[in-house]
Amino acid sequence: MRKILPLIIILVFLSSAVFAGSVNSHLIKGHNYLMEGSAWEAEREYLRVLEKDPKNGEAYTELGTIEMKRKHYGKAIAYFKKAISSGTVTPETFINLAYCQRKQGKLQEAAETYQSLIKIHPELAEAHLGLGNIYQLMGKTEKAEQEYSIYRNQQ
Repeated sequence: MRKILPLIIILVFLSSAVFAGSVNSHLIKGHNYLMEGSAWEAEREYLRVLEKDPKNGEAYTELGTIEMKRKHYGKAIAYFKKAISSGTVTPETFINLAYCQRKQGKLQEAAETYQSLIKIHPELAEAHLGLGNIYQLMGKTEKAEQEYSIYRNQQ
């Protein structure tokens, strides 16, 4: 038993390393396809990532970006929300989500998305500008000006 336990630990470690390598290789392939302008191939690679790692925020973000560029805003929103729920995202994910929500006329949801981003990154000028724009569209001029003021002060 004493000899088997280290062997089991090594096998578990190696299998997790192979799994991580496989996920990373699909992410890299997906990025490369996007750089070449092959969104369909990139999408396929990101879906492979999600088959192996269903909580991979990077893959969800990239799929959301692909759908956003296709102007499939509903699909993009779903992917960006899954990315955010995974907990491993960049501010760009929130900004893209708010953009898609705005394009669908969901201004209150877009405002809430920017507010969530600002809670995490209050120093992010772009988030304040985006929230100001949403408030402006909603007719909330005073709130919009407050956000624009924060934006200007952070420049």
